This record gives sequence, C-alpha cells and structure tokens, in this order.
Amino acid sequence: MVGLAKKMGDLGERLQDSADGYDAADQEAVSRLRAAMSDLGRH
Repeated sequence: MVGLAKKMGDLGERLQDSADGYDAADQEAVSRLRAAMSDLGRH
C-alpha cells in the first residue's frame, strides 16, 4: 500500500511537470501570435 501511494505521488508530480510545460508552451505561442499580429498591423 505504501508503494502504491509513492507511485501515485510520483505520477502526480510527473503530470504536474507536464502540465507546467504545456502552460509555458501555450504562453510562448500566445506571445508569438501577438507579435505576428502586431507586425501584420504595421504593414
């Protein structure tokens, strides 16, 4: 039972790390899209 709890905790940490990575990628994509839209508006 303790082993299962530890594995679940490890899995939870890995999922959180993955979610954080997706959040960062989403923020980068939004930043790039805003920059592109700004550039298009200047021309």
